[in-house]
Amino acid sequence: MMHWTQFGTFYPFFRQHAHIDTKHRDLWLFGEAAVDRMHRAIQLRYILFPYLYTLFRVANVSGTPVMRPMWYEFPNEANAFDLEEQFRFGTAILVWPVVQTGTDYINMYLPPGSVRYEPEVGDVVKAPPSSDKATPLNVQVTMDGIPYFYRGAHIAPKKEHHRRSTLAMKDDSFTLVVALDGDGCARRGAVPGQRQQLRF
Repeated sequence: MMHWTQFGTFYPFFRQHAHIDTKHRDLWLFGEAAVDRMHRAIQLRYILFPYLYTLFRVANVSGTPVMRPMWYEFPNEANAFDLEEQFRFGTAILVWPVVQTGTDYINMYLPPGSVRYEPEVGDVVKAPPSSDKATPLNVQVTMDGIPYFYRGAHIAPKKEHHRRSTLAMKDDSFTLVVALDGDGCARRGAVPGQRQQLRF
């Protein structure tokens, strides 16, 4: 349940619910450690809300999905068509949801020449500039979250104050995550629209 909640952070629609006749899944029923981790996942969802908002804006205008398989972003990479577990959350974030108990390590796919940034500590991961196949990135998995990385050359907005609702965030300042590419540039990004009204 905990990993599924963490996965939900990067889902277009995030909701905890179940049928009335099934076992209860309220967060507080899973113990203090699990509740803390699920709470942090929900906080991350709120932090990323400005970015998610821009993704829905793009989806509204162009039909581009919020959650994208790897082959959608990299149609010329044959290996991308075999990747069923990792996905792109918009263009700027790469996600690998952990949904199996006992997973300690995963191998994420990196397209040739790509640059990724680990969000918590800012570690830079670079794939070889020219390669005829994908570069596997061996990532350690813990119970504290699921692996995600910012993509080089992209800019993503977020709001870092912890809030209980999106309305309470409306006057908070933005933080821009500027993930540089191999040339030290970032050119792609989006600016949130009229968030107070939640309309485009």
